[in-house]
Amino acid sequence: MKKKIVNGLLAACLLTGGLSTTALAETGDTPEWMLRLNTIGVYTNDDNDLDGLFWRWYDASGFSDNNDGNGIVVHMDVRFGGFATSDVSTFGTYLGAGYQTRLDMANPTIAYAAADLNFQLVSIEGASDNLDDVGFGVEAGFRTAPDPRLLLEGVLRYDTNDLVDQASLRAGLSYDRFTVTLTRFFDAEANQIELGYLFFF
Repeated sequence: MKKKIVNGLLAACLLTGGLSTTALAETGDTPEWMLRLNTIGVYTNDDNDLDGLFWRWYDASGFSDNNDGNGIVVHMDVRFGGFATSDVSTFGTYLGAGYQTRLDMANPTIAYAAADLNFQLVSIEGASDNLDDVGFGVEAGFRTAPDPRLLLEGVLRYDTNDLVDQASLRAGLSYDRFTVTLTRFFDAEANQIELGYLFFF
């Protein structure tokens, strides 16, 4: 039961990051991924089962006057978990904002930092009350495209509330819109893998 609860908390843990790639469309001299990213997919915890679904949204296009990759960003994450367990189900979401900067106008690389307000819910079958809490998260990361069809990203994040209070490191890659992301949760000494597909909308 303890492992299932931990997995449920990790499934609800609010992530941003992940790696997303595509044959990069451009707006002027700015790759599309610098302005908006939408990734939809599935994730698994250490049990290698299908543990849940996620949707991650990242948008800087509506807050930049010249769309050059510099400016305010808004991000959101929604995930439903607990698919691999019969008595635990989870829901997690966050919404936040930050700032990103293009490190070199001649090369497709950005760095960003953001903060968010998040909500997590863990429902355990047979329990009289659900576990839920509102908390905060902060993260900093980078994205770079060494090849027009490849995007790499790394994100260091910290979540804190009554259910989750730990740092995590996410890294991954995407190729032709297919994404793979590995997240390491330090305090829980657990991993999570995401498989997704990138959309621009």
